[in-house]
Amino acid sequence: MRSLALALVGIAWAILGGCGRYRFDPVGTSGDGASQGGSAAFVQSGMTTGYASSGAVTLSPTRAGSLLVIGVANASDTSDSVSGVTDDAGNTYRSASVRAIMNACETSSEIWYASNVRADATTVTVKLTGTIAFGIWAVEFTGASTQLAGSQANDEPATALIAAPVVTSPTDAIVVSIGLACANITGVHSGTQFTGLPVASVADVAYCVTNASGSYGAQWDVAMAAPWCGGTVVFH
Repeated sequence: MRSLALALVGIAWAILGGCGRYRFDPVGTSGDGASQGGSAAFVQSGMTTGYASSGAVTLSPTRAGSLLVIGVANASDTSDSVSGVTDDAGNTYRSASVRAIMNACETSSEIWYASNVRADATTVTVKLTGTIAFGIWAVEFTGASTQLAGSQANDEPATALIAAPVVTSPTDAIVVSIGLACANITGVHSGTQFTGLPVASVADVAYCVTNASGSYGAQWDVAMAAPWCGGTVVFH
């Protein structure tokens, strides 16, 4: 039996149980974006939430050769996970091997990706091993194709600031972090180089196009101190 009872209201989901009650409401989705210097650049993103055994994110038609990064937050049961990712252009997705688990709230996060994608993918579908409450983000970038490194943080102690694990990155690379807490995330921490995507109450994905080599990982503010988990991946 799941330790968290879940109720879906529209496109929002709520987590009920030992961690309290939290709504998981998407703020919106991001449209086409401008390049951020160098060859690596953000193009677009989309997100969806739900309570089901799969979820689909709608995008504008992708550009040939882009990198698609998929962040998945699972707020139901740590025994459930992503079983695969597909899209309507036939691209091949693989796990970035940074699945993070937070047993305190029976939640987890994952990052998947597809490199050198075909043009005109408009729907990315994530298949799950069970019926869960989820948040899914799909992000398109140009100028990167290879995963260089990845790291995850499991069962982190309660804090009011999520500091996703850092990775070492070269310049003009793309770093993507996902964070998932037992409390509402209020946004990306001020002063960081990361851009946050629409927050889904207890989870978020943020990215950075690096302008120098160094160590990178997103940070988010949390409404109250709470345990968390998350992961970070760098692409070049």
